[in-house]
Amino acid sequence: MTATDGRKAAAVPPAVFDLGDRVGLLRPIEIRRRCLACHAPADDLAPGTRAWLRRAYPEDRALGYALGDLRGFWWAEAPKGAPPGRR
Repeated sequence: MTATDGRKAAAVPPAVFDLGDRVGLLRPIEIRRRCLACHAPADDLAPGTRAWLRRAYPEDRALGYALGDLRGFWWAEAPKGAPPGRR
């Protein structure tokens, strides 16, 4: 979604999709303080964390985020109709 590049998560509204017999929901993932322990700029990470990330995720590029940044999206699907137990 290049339309969301560089935007803060709060500026990206959730989106609902009609999938026929199901409904899909796309919701932004916001970088929160706890996320920054691994996703902040590399120079801001603890040395041990940087070393572990290099070993565990050598191709990882999920660094450089700031509080409130858009990290990605959650996707969920549910069948249309009454909630379970109410039919």
